[in-house]
Amino acid sequence: MNSQGSPSTVSSSPLRPRERIQELDVIRGFALFGILLVNMALFKSLVDEFALKTPADMSSLADQVGSWVILLFAESNFYAIFSFLFGLGFYIFLERVAAKSMAPTPLYSRRLVGLMLFGLVHLVFIWTGDILFTYSVIGFLLLVFRRVRLDALAKWIVALFVLAVLIEGGLFFILALVEVFLGDKVGAEQAAMMEQAVKIFKQGSYLDILLYRLSWEVWGAVFQIVYWMPSILAYFLCGLYAAKRGIFKDVEGNLPFIRRVWRWGLALGGFFTLLNLLVGTEAISLSSLWQLPLMRLINHAGAIFLSAFYVSSLVLLLRREIPKRVLSVLAAPGRMALTNYLSQSVICVFIFYGYGLGYFNQVSVWGGIGLTAAIVSLQVIWSNLWLARFNYGPLEWLWRYFTYRQKPAMKPVPFKGPSA
Repeated sequence: MNSQGSPSTVSSSPLRPRERIQELDVIRGFALFGILLVNMALFKSLVDEFALKTPADMSSLADQVGSWVILLFAESNFYAIFSFLFGLGFYIFLERVAAKSMAPTPLYSRRLVGLMLFGLVHLVFIWTGDILFTYSVIGFLLLVFRRVRLDALAKWIVALFVLAVLIEGGLFFILALVEVFLGDKVGAEQAAMMEQAVKIFKQGSYLDILLYRLSWEVWGAVFQIVYWMPSILAYFLCGLYAAKRGIFKDVEGNLPFIRRVWRWGLALGGFFTLLNLLVGTEAISLSSLWQLPLMRLINHAGAIFLSAFYVSSLVLLLRREIPKRVLSVLAAPGRMALTNYLSQSVICVFIFYGYGLGYFNQVSVWGGIGLTAAIVSLQVIWSNLWLARFNYGPLEWLWRYFTYRQKPAMKPVPFKGPSA
């Protein structure tokens, strides 16, 4: 390094494992498996089947109960946590890069391009429920907010959340209007298309399913970016806000704030969850035109607070010895979140699609919950075994290599003892 601290002369080395914040890895591992619980319904059945349904529409009581559990306590909550962590990680990444006298923006941009490539491969060749491509595109917007003051950041967060909730409710209101006024006209045609799609996913070869995906599903990813942008960016900014406040840099010093978040998250998250249940079970009677849109709006609003409750609960539990020991097993899968997220898709499409075991459209809600538990257990075991020998997950290593253009040390450096 020269006397001016020129970025060009400083090694752009990747973040070392010992620099990680364990709380964030545990929270990331927790969110990763909650995402699988929600995604399982989309792996094993058509998305369109759920567009205008509530848990009460399920055929069996057991599936109704399972659907309520997922809707009220999982749906929207875990991608919210994942998005929060992305925004927080953005700030940590830039600060650590800048501390090494490197130019942070080019490295961050390469990091996002790498994520975009992973997302494109996932989206096109594995499964269209990908979120990585969307994150990579919206992630560039974070650069605009890097130096925004905390008070202004809070205003942006509130405005984006209001917009996101209105978009969610408005979209489902439009879908409900279409169902009411054009349901008979489009019902038969849609049923025929869904029957053909089920046949392709259940019995088709890899090429059949790939062609169907390219023809009908991939283009929805563009709409997904527009649709999710206000919500995901709001959660990104929540993470940025937490990082700027130094909450995870000094957890002990911020415990009063974390406890306030916990109390408000429980109170408001609980309120919206109960309200959603009352509307969905028709304890609060509404016309069919309003029921589902209102449920979606309430669910989206509730997730803002319930996800904050989950994160703050984990942080507080990690301050206690026994819960910390139990929860620490999630740190390894959290450190390998990219590898585990993509491997979840590979496992699930093999189970459900025609070129694998072909169980598409045959697994119940509770069967999906059981599969989620099994996959989660395997990933916890293999992640801990892998990271006992290596510094990074395989795809994390590749991502770092792409970002820094320098091979990270895959195996830990042996301890040689103090120098003489």
